[in-house]
Amino acid sequence: MKVLTKEIFGWAMFDFANSSYTTVIITAIFNLYFIEGVVGDPNHGDYLWGMTLSISYLIVVLVSPILGAIADFSALKKRFLLFTSLVCVGFTAPLYFVGPGDLILAMTFVILSNIGFSLGENLISSFLPEITTKDHIGRVSGYGWGLGFLGGILALLGSIVILKSMDGDSLGYKLIYPFVALFFALSAIPTFLWVKERGTRHQDIQGLRAYAQIGYQQLMSTFRHLSDFKELVKLLFAFFFYNAGLITVIAFAVPYAKEVFGFEKGELIVLIIVSNVAASIGAILFGFIQDKIGAKRTLVITVAWWIITVFGIYSVESQKGFWVMASMAGFGLGSAQSATRAMVGLFSPKSRLAEFYGFWGMFGKLSSILGLYSFGLLSYVTSSKKLALLSTAVFFIIGFIILLWINERKGIQRSTSYDRDITKIEETGPADEL
Repeated sequence: MKVLTKEIFGWAMFDFANSSYTTVIITAIFNLYFIEGVVGDPNHGDYLWGMTLSISYLIVVLVSPILGAIADFSALKKRFLLFTSLVCVGFTAPLYFVGPGDLILAMTFVILSNIGFSLGENLISSFLPEITTKDHIGRVSGYGWGLGFLGGILALLGSIVILKSMDGDSLGYKLIYPFVALFFALSAIPTFLWVKERGTRHQDIQGLRAYAQIGYQQLMSTFRHLSDFKELVKLLFAFFFYNAGLITVIAFAVPYAKEVFGFEKGELIVLIIVSNVAASIGAILFGFIQDKIGAKRTLVITVAWWIITVFGIYSVESQKGFWVMASMAGFGLGSAQSATRAMVGLFSPKSRLAEFYGFWGMFGKLSSILGLYSFGLLSYVTSSKKLALLSTAVFFIIGFIILLWINERKGIQRSTSYDRDITKIEETGPADEL
């Protein structure tokens, strides 16, 4: 496998590019505008924001495994990545037209742009095992996440410059969204120039119906053999639970800091920047640690870190204490996400990377629906963001327990033997079962 340094850089630049969307739209600026400006009621806004993201994730759940199967079979991962990127960019820019009370318009643009973002996240991740080796997959994944958080910071700073130049005028807020779309589009150019399509196309596919049929057939084949990938299944279920906590904290961290601790807008921006810097350091550092001690041990450490952090956030009573806990959360965020992506790559056969990362995306979005809906509902019913946040500790604890049952060595061996079996079948003819 020949991989160039510029290809790894090109791959990591997609994380740099798409983090502009998550940081500015989902975490820092538009989410607050949605809750306070579009809806106008904090508790009801939390509920509707969680519902909006949940709807987008539900659609991703239904689409991602089939899209991954089609991408593997047709060797068109790169083209599908381009299409999903254009969807995200194309529906982020029109957020410019959303004003107070435009609830349906806001929900529609966020749902569609987030679908594009989420499907693209699965597809770009499926290139990871192809551009590095098992011995270095942790650090390469860490490079991507680390560069991604830096991209988020730069996009946020650019958004602030736009606001300052417009003296806080409403037009300044509107211009942020086309800026984010442009940032994403331009930053992703190295990905499409340098990352190679390494799959082998099985046959030419013509028409949407043929694509769907092939995707369904491949998916059913995977389901029949999924029991052969027991360690991957354990990982996906562990991920399902601790990711519910992760996504919830990401989505509601800013509203939580504003309502519970009285952070002003300027303080919130600094808080996000500090958290992203901590996340970047955590992702890169734990990438090296993973390559030294293994993916499972790294994930066990990071999820345990999150359990401590959630209880810490609930317990602190001052802004100073929250600053400390937010930095801890950021540090654990980058490491947990990076290590999970790398471990999925270790457990996935190279002949079905996009499909298996599609399952990763499916479990991730299902867990996002659970976490976001739970937080929004609890916040609305109890009128307490603190109690809603504390509930996420349950997700982390369940995920932590499942992680302890994973056998990393068996997971890696199975992915390798599966590809070896596939090679034999292609050379000698099909067998009834693998």
